[in-house]
Amino acid sequence: MPGPNNCRMERQGGPDHPRGLPIDNRMTFSYFPLHIHSSLMTDDATMPQPRLFRILIVQPPPSSPSAPSWLALYLAGCFSSDVNQITFYDANLDDFPTPPPRIETGGDVSKKPQKTGAFLPSEVWKTMQSQAFYRPEAFIAAARALKKTVSNRRGKTSVSKHLHKRFSRRITGAKAHLVLFAADSAAQLLAAWEMRRQAGLVSAAPPMHIVCGPGVDGFPEAEGGVIGMKDLPGLPGRVPGLDGTAVSAPQALPDLTLFPFFKYAAPHPVLDLKGFSGAWIEKGLHRKDKRPENVQGGLLSEADSKALHQLHPIEAFSFPGLTLRLPLTATYPPDIFSDYFEKGVRLILWHPLKDRPKETGKTLFHASGAGIWNHLKIPSPEDASDPLVNFAAANPNLVHSWSPCSPKNIFFSDPFPALPDPYEAIAPMHGTPFWRYLADPVFLLLYLIRYGKKTIERWRVRADGTVYTIGEGIAYHFVPPDALPPGYLDIICKMVEAGGSVDTRWVRYNLERAFLIGYAEEEGVIVGNSSLKHPRQEYIKRLSEATGFDLTGYLERGYTSVRPEYRGLGIGTRLLEGLTARVGKKELFAIIGEDNIATQKMAIRNRTRKVGTFFSEKAKKKVGIWVPEWMLDS
Repeated sequence: MPGPNNCRMERQGGPDHPRGLPIDNRMTFSYFPLHIHSSLMTDDATMPQPRLFRILIVQPPPSSPSAPSWLALYLAGCFSSDVNQITFYDANLDDFPTPPPRIETGGDVSKKPQKTGAFLPSEVWKTMQSQAFYRPEAFIAAARALKKTVSNRRGKTSVSKHLHKRFSRRITGAKAHLVLFAADSAAQLLAAWEMRRQAGLVSAAPPMHIVCGPGVDGFPEAEGGVIGMKDLPGLPGRVPGLDGTAVSAPQALPDLTLFPFFKYAAPHPVLDLKGFSGAWIEKGLHRKDKRPENVQGGLLSEADSKALHQLHPIEAFSFPGLTLRLPLTATYPPDIFSDYFEKGVRLILWHPLKDRPKETGKTLFHASGAGIWNHLKIPSPEDASDPLVNFAAANPNLVHSWSPCSPKNIFFSDPFPALPDPYEAIAPMHGTPFWRYLADPVFLLLYLIRYGKKTIERWRVRADGTVYTIGEGIAYHFVPPDALPPGYLDIICKMVEAGGSVDTRWVRYNLERAFLIGYAEEEGVIVGNSSLKHPRQEYIKRLSEATGFDLTGYLERGYTSVRPEYRGLGIGTRLLEGLTARVGKKELFAIIGEDNIATQKMAIRNRTRKVGTFFSEKAKKKVGIWVPEWMLDS
């Protein structure tokens, strides 16, 4: 067994080395295991002799194929001891794919018959475990096969026979005194029940307990050997050999050599640290000489994030990539997210509260502005009346991805209703957001580490599996209304109305009589538009009376609308610049709400100056009149 305070695991070429990975790939871990001293087991009552108490921790199917279960890590930490020998068996990896090329017999499974759809082809594992993982098209093909296999496996009514046989052999080989199943979902709970029952029929099996993680509700308390995490401290008293020694929540990571990191469907190992206290961060993660050097990411709990708040020196925190789990509130200082990003945070899994203040949008805005990906857990995504659902649908530039709160969802890409798209009935975009194929937080985190938020949020997948980047193929057009292609005026009117910030009664009237209309188009879809309008005389009269500024003969610049997915790419600025360049000798103005900071910034970038303000009775707010600087100078 490794020493108590340091564990080093180096892995190079060899029979277990996954194909597609470089031969010199190695992994080094330093960790701080918790020591729980169980009672000594004796063969002779008069002369006690220490003997290892062997505990087998099992991760049942179906679960993510990308990393060990956090609950399995947690249990290994709870029972780590000088007199406890822990082994780990990921039954999910045995049940999920056809055996990968590095199977014990050394055979080439690619030549063996495979049941279509029942198991995952070995080529998919090669893709997921190699640098091909980072090629979007290759990853999409593998992710589709992965999702198909997951769907087929979830439709099964029982655990496969070959898994029962392998599990029985694993119990015998480990000579286990105790078996613990780590059930993170209801599906894993059912699989664990069956695995335990079948193993008990084959031989005189050791005590087998199922430990259910948070969110796994409804398991019968009367069912022998099924416990919740809150009951974990009482487990030693129920198992001969543990003699009632209390089990504590682990304060550090267990021996990581127990876990088959290189057998998972990911090119780099990722640790899920949920359930481990911030002590590990304070004592190990931020010390450069005491951290897992080559672990590519970690998933932190809220308790860990509180410890992260206390880390002020930028150089003190040097993980390649981290995910935080945080409650969505308005209490975070705006500058904390820049600090998070500099310390390695790339992804935040936001959990909304019941009483959600409106300011939570600002929280997401500041996190996104710092370069962090926002993934939102939505309690009722099918509820169109939920303000959170509407906010997420209207702001994909702030809510970059989302999933339901249900614990039944192992992957982000589980089937669930699409959020209402305010532009769906107008002109739906081609393809699917790439993040939907990053069906696991591990996959998403690894891609964010490699490419960054700005790149990933702009990738979309066409029906044929090819990927295009939003904004790279935009064409800009500036034409009078009668020169628009058939149907385009209808689409532009609906886009303006979908923005919800103008009086919809006059949109079509004004656009039909506009001086010039500008629109941006990509992949055959209008993604942004603006216009130079001939304002109605009644409107000019009201403005003149309110401001004392005579706007007779002026064109009005407005009705600027950009699809949410394309915001932040400078499309509105390009449209305004193009319209202004074509105004000729005419003068123009724009009306911008005093609370519309984004449009004001766009106007300033477009060299436009505010010349007056007034209170709009219709809008019930203060607005400003903006005129191009060159017109004022002349």
